[in-house]
Amino acid sequence: ARTRRSVALLTRQLGYKMSGAVAASTDLQVTTKTAYAFPIPIPKGFQWQGPSGVIFESAQAATIPAAIGNAIPAPVTIPVYQGVTLSETFVSDGSENQIFTLSRVPTDAAVVQGTVQVEVDSTPFEESDFITFDATNQFELNYNTDPPTLRFGDGKAGNIPKRAATIVVTYVATLGTSGQVLSGAIKKEVSPLVVMFTQIGLSVTNPDNSIGGDDL
Repeated sequence: ARTRRSVALLTRQLGYKMSGAVAASTDLQVTTKTAYAFPIPIPKGFQWQGPSGVIFESAQAATIPAAIGNAIPAPVTIPVYQGVTLSETFVSDGSENQIFTLSRVPTDAAVVQGTVQVEVDSTPFEESDFITFDATNQFELNYNTDPPTLRFGDGKAGNIPKRAATIVVTYVATLGTSGQVLSGAIKKEVSPLVVMFTQIGLSVTNPDNSIGGDDL
């Protein structure tokens, strides 16, 4: 075997699944630069700027409480992971063992293990390491092809998305080890946060180094 794809195909025959990448993660301390009389919601998936263009996303939603008088609220803690959430849409042709290519994964990134979500006409399908011999809504993802590929079943081992069904695939692409950052490296948001038609000035830092972060 001379390529990662070939190794992945060989190990698949042995019942071993080569995994996807792991995103680095850390916690941010976030507050406002000035006092606002209304709470400031920060949505899940909101993006933060690290060094050299590295992007982190909020792992959960958070809210900075409204200021009391002119006092700036205490910082809220927001867990973040290094990566970008991407989405691709396909259309089923109704055939067995359909394979779709995730073409939006950047060349220097990889799909994060366990972040792939698939809906077929708004019905969720579950990821399996290998498609099992059950007529259920499942899919298999090969993280180690370039680009990664998504496969459905044949009607006996995994259901077939019906003809003309819309398939929406959402996943996180990460830089792996290259996405690790030191403390104090995340200092601002990627795009301005706007709440109640007001652009919010945010004060951001990560007190600790990121943890995790691994390549395919």
